Amino acid sequence: MSYFNSGLDKKCGGVDCVTLHERQHIKDALRHSTFDFCTTPSAKATEGYQIFMQQGIRRDSEISAYLIELECLRAKKAEPNTDCDCRDYLQGRIDRISSGFGGL
Repeated sequence: MSYFNSGLDKKCGGVDCVTLHERQHIKDALRHSTFDFCTTPSAKATEGYQIFMQQGIRRDSEISAYLIELECLRAKKAEPNTDCDCRDYLQGRIDRISSGFGGL
């Protein structure tokens, strides 16, 4: 995930949470399709896979993926060894996600 590789993304665990988010999309795609990621060469891209789903399924997948990411971010922020920079970074990401869902 090249779009999430700043120092704070890695240090504070943002990459871990985005990975959980993306894994949820894979689970949802596999649950709603017979698409085989391993044997479909056109699915492979430089940075990973592009998953195409019907609009309703995609919307539901985004909601569940962001809820999982929020849970992860909040857990990392609550860890006792989380420093001030990471707390600010994590809260910023939580705020950006939450604002898109009406303050989850």
